[in-house]
Amino acid sequence: MMNYELFKEVVKEKFKSYMPDDFKDYKTEVRSIMKVNKSMDALNLIPLNKESSYTSANIYINDMYEHYVKTEDLQEVLQTAASRMEQAMKEAPVWTPTMDM
Repeated sequence: MMNYELFKEVVKEKFKSYMPDDFKDYKTEVRSIMKVNKSMDALNLIPLNKESSYTSANIYINDMYEHYVKTEDLQEVLQTAASRMEQAMKEAPVWTPTMDM
């Protein structure tokens, strides 16, 4: 069984291969996010063309790791997380920056 740090690296490397082709022009990024009294590692999909505005859901690697520890099935964990990310990205509102003068 992988430790958390190795798991995080594997997830970052393999996650996109579980996403549909619609996300081929995205990269995976891991960010540390402060939540109430703790730090969480969030996985995001970022468009390679950052000129466009984008919204990305946070998939928490910490939660994925808990799932992995329970099931010991990396493929299942990645498939579940990718399915959640895909659904969240479809439901995300289109964000358009505005500038008031």
